[in-house]
Amino acid sequence: MDFGSNKTFNRVVINESLNRTTGYKVQYYDGTSWVDIVSGKTISPTITHTFTATQSEFEVYGN
Repeated sequence: MDFGSNKTFNRVVINESLNRTTGYKVQYYDGTSWVDIVSGKTISPTITHTFTATQSEFEVYGN
């Protein structure tokens, strides 16, 4: 997921079907590089992460 423009956010809710995720991380762009906000191994079936409000683009990677 890539918003394509800056957004303010302080929470991410990740939903998963079939419990197949073996790793994930959420990142934001600080103007120079991508910075990890949270990471984990399993979701099963939903996980919520809350953090200090950030204004940026962000991406979610999973495997």
